[in-house]
Amino acid sequence: MAYMQPYIDVTVAMTATQESAEMFESCMPESCVHREFSEAAIQKILDHQNATARKKKPLKHVLIVLDDLMFDKRVVKGQNMREIYMNGRHCAITLMITAQYCMDLGPELRSQIDYCFCLREPVVANRIKLWKYFFGGFETFDDFSLTYSQCTSDNECIAIDNTVKSNELEDFIFWYKANINMAPYKLGGPSFWKAHSTFYYTDEEMDEMRERYTQMHDSTRGAKKRIVSVEKETEEESSKRRMLSR
Repeated sequence: MAYMQPYIDVTVAMTATQESAEMFESCMPESCVHREFSEAAIQKILDHQNATARKKKPLKHVLIVLDDLMFDKRVVKGQNMREIYMNGRHCAITLMITAQYCMDLGPELRSQIDYCFCLREPVVANRIKLWKYFFGGFETFDDFSLTYSQCTSDNECIAIDNTVKSNELEDFIFWYKANINMAPYKLGGPSFWKAHSTFYYTDEEMDEMRERYTQMHDSTRGAKKRIVSVEKETEEESSKRRMLSR
């Protein structure tokens, strides 16, 4: 994600784990980190991007990160998600998915993947699936398995670039290791962060606002009751005076 920083205007992350949520909140606004898959958020993003495109206005580049959510079938089978899989590039949406099992994505969706990063996989049956459905450029499984082992040791990964127009392995198969000492970074443009700081309130802040409102409301109601009580006494006294005057 850090290397995408110059190209991203808006970021949205969805994750089911507390650890990942805290990691995302370190580089993007808390208001854009969802603790579960949100169909409503996906719908809003699509509606906004499509509406902007229809108006012939420049599109903001949106990054959507789905972290370890493939257990939720809406991620795979939902209509909005399928539109992003198939046509996301046309409305300036980049989708990043992390998954524990490579076959959670169907063949029609796997064909839309531009970049695939795979970490260590000791199970031979799973390696065979990776070779068949993601790394078919290797002629034999033995060649693939040997390369895979060499590229994924010591927390490293093997990567494939499906955007390359070449059949030579060295042109689209790569090795990568993340820099654990990377400097802090933020995703999203200045206007994106400004909107967050202006309109977003944490749960604690919302609770405090509700409490203050309740106290003010109760105080106002009490004042009105006292005023009404005084008005009623004044009317009774006035009526008595009229009767006595007769």
